[in-house]
Amino acid sequence: MNIIITPLSRGSADIDAALVVLNDSLGAGYVSSADLAAYIAPTSTKKLCLIAKDRTTNAVIGVVTAEIVDAARLRLTLLDNYDAVQHEEPVRRLHDHITGLIKSVAVVRAARKNGVGTALVRQAMEALGQHGARAFYAIGWITDDAGCHIQGVLEALRFTPVRRLDRFWYNDSIAHQYDCPQCGRPCRCAAMLLIRTSDTFPDL
Repeated sequence: MNIIITPLSRGSADIDAALVVLNDSLGAGYVSSADLAAYIAPTSTKKLCLIAKDRTTNAVIGVVTAEIVDAARLRLTLLDNYDAVQHEEPVRRLHDHITGLIKSVAVVRAARKNGVGTALVRQAMEALGQHGARAFYAIGWITDDAGCHIQGVLEALRFTPVRRLDRFWYNDSIAHQYDCPQCGRPCRCAAMLLIRTSDTFPDL
């Protein structure tokens, strides 16, 4: 697709559209206005939100949020599952590098399977790489009908599936009152932990 990818910035007219794309794809209330605001430039060099816009219509068709995490944040992002995965070799290796999290990726249904998600994730990784990230992880949503939604995109960028995590968002969806588009609330969906680590940061 003919797209342009840019950082989402404060005061942008595209903020509401980006929030709609995220919540339509990931579930109502999963990303709040406050959640998104934390990723909008120039909040921090450690967090970013990129949007993909259709050059023809100027519509927002994809969004990615990403961040550099420390050990405490890594634990938090794995919700109730850190103790279960902390001894996995790829997880241990995350602590040897500055680590980037690909937090949320959403693409409107009509634009999927056209490389939008791949372009967004690649550019997010490059941006975090400029701030020292040399390892990356993501938590991919698994549904019965589509499997892990983002796995193909991430594997194309040399992420490796590490472990399936059942009912990943169950307690979190109750605590933060968001609805899964697959199963409502509480969310009973599984997730896939995917990791890419390297001693150097190879060209994408």
